[in-house]
Amino acid sequence: MKKITSVLFLFYCFSVGWAQTVPPCTLEITDAETFARDWTVIDVNSDVSANTWAYNDGNAMYTQDKSNAADDWLIAPAVTLEAGKAYKVSAYVKHSSTFGSDKQKIELKIGTAPTVEGLTTRLVYDESFQSRLFVEKSGTFSPAESGVFYVGLRCYSESYNGDLYFQKIVIEEAPVYPAQITDLSIVAGERGAMSATLSWTWPSSDHLGGALSNLLGAKIYRGTDLVATLDTATVGGKAGWIDSSIETAGNYTYKVVAYNTFGDSQGSATTVTSPWIGNDTPMAVTDLVASAEDATVSLSFMPPTVGKNGGYIDTEALTYEIGRTPGGVLSKSFSGPFPYIDEVLELGSYVYTVVAMFDGKASVSVSSNKVVAGGAKELPYSESFDTESSLDLFTILSANGDNSTWKYDSSKKMVQYWGGSDADEWLITPKLNLVAGKNYKLLFKTGLENAASEESYKDLSVTIGRAATAEAQSTRLFRDTIQSALMEEKEVVFSVSESGGYHIGFHCYGQTNWYAIFIDDLSVDETVVVPAVVSDLTVAPGEQGAMSATVAWTNPSLSAAGTQLPMLTKMELYRGETLIYTQEDPIKGGSEQVIDEDVPAPGKYEYRVIGYVEENAGEAAVVESAWIGADTPKSVTDVELTDVEGKPQVTFRAPAEGVNGGYIDVENLRYRIVRDPGSEMLTESLTDTVYVDSDDLSLALYRYTVTTLSGDMESESVTSNALVFGSALGLPYETSMDSADEMALWTIVDANNDTKSWVYDATEKEMKYTAYSAADDWLFTPPFEAKKGSYTLEFRARAEKYRYPESIEVTLGSDVLPGESQTVIASYPEINSTLSELYTVDFSVPSDGIWYIGLHATTRDPWGLYISSCSIISNVISGIDGLECMNEVYFDRSNHSLVFDKGGDIQIINAAGVTVVSCESESGRMDLSQLPAGLYIAHVVTEEGKTIQIKFIK
Repeated sequence: MKKITSVLFLFYCFSVGWAQTVPPCTLEITDAETFARDWTVIDVNSDVSANTWAYNDGNAMYTQDKSNAADDWLIAPAVTLEAGKAYKVSAYVKHSSTFGSDKQKIELKIGTAPTVEGLTTRLVYDESFQSRLFVEKSGTFSPAESGVFYVGLRCYSESYNGDLYFQKIVIEEAPVYPAQITDLSIVAGERGAMSATLSWTWPSSDHLGGALSNLLGAKIYRGTDLVATLDTATVGGKAGWIDSSIETAGNYTYKVVAYNTFGDSQGSATTVTSPWIGNDTPMAVTDLVASAEDATVSLSFMPPTVGKNGGYIDTEALTYEIGRTPGGVLSKSFSGPFPYIDEVLELGSYVYTVVAMFDGKASVSVSSNKVVAGGAKELPYSESFDTESSLDLFTILSANGDNSTWKYDSSKKMVQYWGGSDADEWLITPKLNLVAGKNYKLLFKTGLENAASEESYKDLSVTIGRAATAEAQSTRLFRDTIQSALMEEKEVVFSVSESGGYHIGFHCYGQTNWYAIFIDDLSVDETVVVPAVVSDLTVAPGEQGAMSATVAWTNPSLSAAGTQLPMLTKMELYRGETLIYTQEDPIKGGSEQVIDEDVPAPGKYEYRVIGYVEENAGEAAVVESAWIGADTPKSVTDVELTDVEGKPQVTFRAPAEGVNGGYIDVENLRYRIVRDPGSEMLTESLTDTVYVDSDDLSLALYRYTVTTLSGDMESESVTSNALVFGSALGLPYETSMDSADEMALWTIVDANNDTKSWVYDATEKEMKYTAYSAADDWLFTPPFEAKKGSYTLEFRARAEKYRYPESIEVTLGSDVLPGESQTVIASYPEINSTLSELYTVDFSVPSDGIWYIGLHATTRDPWGLYISSCSIISNVISGIDGLECMNEVYFDRSNHSLVFDKGGDIQIINAAGVTVVSCESESGRMDLSQLPAGLYIAHVVTEEGKTIQIKFIK
């Protein structure tokens, strides 16, 4: 092995000309001596790693360094190469390692000196080399000048990546192919000629990038077929060739492949695709429009100017196949003049087709719009819309352009229009042949998909005109707002002033929603002459409630179709279904007036007037009268109850008319006054609008109901506001707080003025106080009359939450003013039960008079205090209604017994007046514990004939 030194390098410089090894050659390592003598090893990183290339049994080996990366060159002996030739240089190497992840970094370079700097051209580069067998790693090199060259293999792997082995260098001459041609282009033959002209530039370099000296010619392919071989070529020059062998028109792809003594250019050849060669198939016609006027259809379109493949067509030689559905082919080779004119005899809906033709080739068929052409339909005409083709002869227009318009509904077999916002949609019939002076009747059915609200209603008009356009539909025959979801038949009678063809239009217009309107069962036919509807029909009720009416109108002078009436045979007047008047031979256009004096009963009536021509009745004119006869009076208004010096006063405003707008005798109205509670009628003959109730009233909440009376008719009743009137209550007093009226007799005082106070809960039937702040609020019973003596108060109370007890004071006072006037008779500082509990207070009244019990809420932080019942009973024994008092008879509440000292007849009566106990007993005690709780009267007749009566509450 030799390391290159400066002396050796000088020796190399003097001996360059001695190298006589020429390709093909193999540079092998035969033994250690030749390796040391002929092969050069350069250890670039010898300062960090002693590992480098070494002889190893017929080859060279680089032993891995486990600590440092490699950078070591092995350079082969010199070899002489010639300029203009290409050489394949191959090194055979393998890799040995115990780890599958180990990889070697190698490169193979060539140059003019056996030094790192002298190896200038890289042939092989692989930084992930792995192979347990010797493999070929090769590259191609073409020297610019002839001379001596050296091939070197470099190992620059990372540390610990295994061992690298080198076996030999093989150098052999490589083939040199021309590069691909450039600038390939193609031009199709003119005016459909079956030829193509190719142009290109010959290559000036070989496939390795060197100067090209070996070029023989080119092979030309059409598709995959070789169509020509050229045997002359100029390196870097221009060339061209004409293909005249094309048999079928079309697009073709060509490629041109240069070749030399080594063979064809390598890699993918440049290709070019021709434009269409030969005559093309014409494009389809455009802007095909069919327009009809009566039986003449004009067909216009734009002819094609190019083929469908962009190829040549002769526009002067185009012809057209024209067809009609129904009708078949009208012309196989139409060539002008334009537009094409077709005459159709039968009224129908037609679609035309046009196919462009050239050189036996046909374009795509194009269809025109649908047109209705031909003569007019003769009457009678009808259309049931049973099939979708029923609309073929109709013209459908969307004047607002919103694309929501009349369409066929296949499920209902009707025509429908649905669409929101603003409608302006036309459905126009085919042409109908009509004669001036004749009368015609149009019948059709119409209805709505949904009539639940006004938003679904549809405005519909029927028009007539000489053309199937919105502008020509200038005469209106009918107009209505369709409001029913039932299909209803409509009838329109009309005539025309000139004979000829007419179209009838159905126009839906105005604001609408998305629910549909339908048209069905349309028919037009001649009809008999009938009078038009009478005009100026009026009904005037008789004065001051008279049972009569005056009916007036103007007779028609025209027919229902708008023509002059030949005669007017009679006029009939109906009240409801009853014929009340007939006028024979009435005057056309004359005025009529009839007084109906036989109106059977007060009310509103429908009057109808019908005209006749012979036995043919016209349409009835209908009017509903105002109220005829005396009317039911309206209710009084502004009813108000006020307190005038302690007496109830009711005022109201009298009605001025009847409930139906009819006559009432306002001078003779009377009023009924009913007082509640008790539903007591106070008067039925009041003629004034003020009433004062002078009765002595017990304490209660009062309302008054006023009813207007006129003869035997009466108005709806009106009830006044409610006010409290009356003196103090007598005892015993009991309330279960069942109604707001009952609790209106109680007085509520917000003593701390915090707007939080007692309120009545109608759902729970109790008084409640829920302030969530310190309470100082009073609830006073109604005033009650009491004599000096002993009394018992019972009430039920509960708290909202048991953890938050409520406190309440019970007071007795002669007024409802909180403060010193109130005497505390009981105090309950902790009411904490959430269930209603009974509280009993025995108290004394200090003197005869009128008193109040006060329930004073005093909780500092109230969550809710509820009172659900209250009763006050007297323990004073007294006579009732002037009967003799006997203090030996009383009710003992502690053991629910009636106590009496002398025997006699005993009756006990409940609050409903029912006797619940009737017996004869000696003096003693009667157990009443089986009686239910409530108010009772005990009636005792002693053996001496004296009567004692007391009230008590059990």
